[in-house]
Amino acid sequence: MSIWRKAITLVLVTLFLTLALLIPSMVNAQTTSSYVSPTGEMSTSYRLTMFSPDNQTIYNNTIPLNFSLEWTYDLIPVDDFKLTADYAYRIDDNPLVSIVSNQSSNDRYAGGTNFVYNPSFSYLLNVSNLSNGNHSIVIKASFYFGNNLFLDATSTPFLFLVQNPTPTPSPTPSPSIGVLISPLTITIIVTVVVLVAVFVSLLFYRSHRKTTNLKH
Repeated sequence: MSIWRKAITLVLVTLFLTLALLIPSMVNAQTTSSYVSPTGEMSTSYRLTMFSPDNQTIYNNTIPLNFSLEWTYDLIPVDDFKLTADYAYRIDDNPLVSIVSNQSSNDRYAGGTNFVYNPSFSYLLNVSNLSNGNHSIVIKASFYFGNNLFLDATSTPFLFLVQNPTPTPSPTPSPSIGVLISPLTITIIVTVVVLVAVFVSLLFYRSHRKTTNLKH
């Protein structure tokens, strides 16, 4: 084998191995967007990471709502002063819809409490009623210490594109014969049939009389 053939073979093998390593990571790559809230009382804020929807994907009928959120605060829950939070999403100018986080093995709890300060959310939303084109979704998160609201912040809009399939029109049923034939048409047909029957009867009667006269 010549040195050129060896060199070409080595280049091809290297290229193949590189692609084999890169393609899975490219396929599994996930586009993310993030938002950091303003800071409320006692250094309370949150960082939101949106995995889906994103503005790189065209959605139809449904979209996966997949995001995580992490709270920061300078508080120690005591007695009735517990940490709680409310979450909701809104598409375009529609009303807010309340959601709760999904339990996960990655959940982390504030010391000695059941408050998850890194909740994650995963829902499948119906967007079949949305018009085709660009839309936006926002996430609203509220943080309470006891009954005191320390932060109530809505994220910047996350954009996504909807392209719902055009519904196939239902075939128009063929009208039945009864629908096609109007009462007037039926009257005309019956009249014609009766006239033909009378005409044929007259012809037969005249023919019969001529035959009888000839015999006599």
